[in-house]
Amino acid sequence: ESNLDNYMRANLGMEILGEQNEFSTFWEQIDYRFGLSYEQTQYKINNSSVLQYALHAGLSFPMGLANSIDLGLTIGLRGKKDTQLLEKFFGTSVSLNFGDLWFVRRKN
Repeated sequence: ESNLDNYMRANLGMEILGEQNEFSTFWEQIDYRFGLSYEQTQYKINNSSVLQYALHAGLSFPMGLANSIDLGLTIGLRGKKDTQLLEKFFGTSVSLNFGDLWFVRRKN
């Protein structure tokens, strides 16, 4: 009997974009992200699949024209009570994005 299972993951998310014009305040330009994920991991314990559920949230703070600082938060559950394996997890992330401006015509 194998302790491995088929892996499957499903995600659903949305993004709310802040205002992107020169008259917007810093706070109006922030992007918001939210998501849910469901995962059937590749592991089996006592012939039962290990499942994972998570909520995700994030903010993107603009820093100039094409750069941003992104903050992320994840909270979730992994496992099942009936297998006596239930883990709560929490994660954070910080990323710096230095974007290129594509498809922008230069002024002559």
